[in-house]
Amino acid sequence: MSEEIKRDKWYKSNHLSFEEKVQITKDAKKICYKWYVNKLDVSINWSSKAIKMRYATIMKKYASSSHFVLVHRRGYNRPFHLEIGWSTIDSGPRYMLWVLIEQGRIEKFLKEHKLEFQGYG
Repeated sequence: MSEEIKRDKWYKSNHLSFEEKVQITKDAKKICYKWYVNKLDVSINWSSKAIKMRYATIMKKYASSSHFVLVHRRGYNRPFHLEIGWSTIDSGPRYMLWVLIEQGRIEKFLKEHKLEFQGYG
């Protein structure tokens, strides 16, 4: 097996508007096999913890300056999947949203949203 097969594939997102990122996330949530929210509060602990939060509530925490990623995770003892991720970047606790799409749906999703490969990570 080549090393490239296990390396994660990153997709371009810096050019996307906030509205496009929100729409991509909404569409991903409709077909995802899992979504969840983590909270990182370094004043308490350096590890993030899964928390219960409604989708509408977590999305209200994000703005155009929030961190957003699209990564095809491929290996490391987990199923291959497309990960759509958000993170707040202001002071205080960080809130992260993860939306996971199974391997068999990735290609169609990427084409529908015209998402371009950026590089391996």
